[in-house]
Amino acid sequence: MRPRRISSWDEIQLEDLFAAFRKAKADCFFERSAYVAEQFAVYENGLFENLQVLLGRLRAGEVSAVLVEAQRNPGVFAKGVTLRPRGGATGGDRESLAAIQEALRSGDPVEAERLVQAALDEEEIALPAHAFFSDADRAFERLKAAFEVVPEFRLVGDFDVNTHVVSGLWINCIGHQFDAKLSRHAFGSRVRRYAADRTAGQKVGAYQYEAVGTFEPYFQPYRRWRDEGIKSIDDALKNEDSVVALTLDFSSYYHSIDPDFMLDERFKSAIGLELNGWESDFTKDFINTIQQWGATAASVIGAQDLAAPQIGGIPIGLAAVRIITNVLLYEMDRAIVDALHPIYYGRYVDDVFLVIKDSGRIKSTEQLWLYISSCLPNMFRVSGEEVEVCLPGNYQGETKLRLKPEKQRVFFLRGQAGRDLLSNI
Repeated sequence: MRPRRISSWDEIQLEDLFAAFRKAKADCFFERSAYVAEQFAVYENGLFENLQVLLGRLRAGEVSAVLVEAQRNPGVFAKGVTLRPRGGATGGDRESLAAIQEALRSGDPVEAERLVQAALDEEEIALPAHAFFSDADRAFERLKAAFEVVPEFRLVGDFDVNTHVVSGLWINCIGHQFDAKLSRHAFGSRVRRYAADRTAGQKVGAYQYEAVGTFEPYFQPYRRWRDEGIKSIDDALKNEDSVVALTLDFSSYYHSIDPDFMLDERFKSAIGLELNGWESDFTKDFINTIQQWGATAASVIGAQDLAAPQIGGIPIGLAAVRIITNVLLYEMDRAIVDALHPIYYGRYVDDVFLVIKDSGRIKSTEQLWLYISSCLPNMFRVSGEEVEVCLPGNYQGETKLRLKPEKQRVFFLRGQAGRDLLSNI
């Protein structure tokens, strides 16, 4: 069975909900943030009856009610920590601080202490005096004395099975159309597709409606994203070209997005997508639900004083959201390719891998960002180490996109010595 264009809720059949349930069940199984296995097992015990009831409500125009009544407070999970040097500590090599933060995130303060000691030995950070503690509690106290330890939290959506089924239905009917507009430079969270029939003039293969699960498995596109970037560098260095490679990602990406852009006609025009009336109404109902979740999440952040510079955003754990996070950066992908003419550009959701020719005039990360912002003056606003991203098209709304300074890595590569460094990228 192939996906078909729907024009009213009356055209939705029980088999459409079975297909959506099948997709949703697989997506939740592979989504580590979705803890709904028991809910799916209970729902499946009365699957036919449950889907019959859901179908009746959808045909009665109750999609908003179905989505709203399932809203629950988001789950709050520890994401990591940020270390900010106090008065006694100075500087702080980015990679050293990132390694210390990762050790703390993994619940290993002794390893964090070891990394602090190593950074002291290399003079990457400075503290008033050297000391080492084997006791985890005292090691953590030492870290708190040297750094302001700022916790970061991830808010995860907690939805019932009906919501996941409706999410799957939205993807099967509408979401895959958004995904089809993404370029080959977008690797992550892509829906499963058949190979494009070039003889028939197809640019994008048909959506695999029958496949188990909506998205391509994580490891294949991620490896392709990385390996193609490495190969492009290696090929350039073999040809005796010098390159600059930049890897970066966004700060609290999911929690920084205002999904209202999905309803903006300027956005749909920019990506070349035209929806019919039913598709637009369904998308509006779905986006309104996500916005309500974001408002609830923002109130949770405020009530629990989580002290993280993030808004409610959109929920992790709902399959349809993965398409939203991907298509938001459609115009950024196009603008970077058109303006910078990179040797390689690839994006895995919010992780970016960029390779450009090295003219020899760029000698630091700061100068690199000056060059990029001069090529794209309205997109990247650089202030010190902070980089704010302003998307073209004026449909960004309340979305606030910033690049993590600690995750930006720049490599100036030339010749065999550059090739020897490829394993570090």
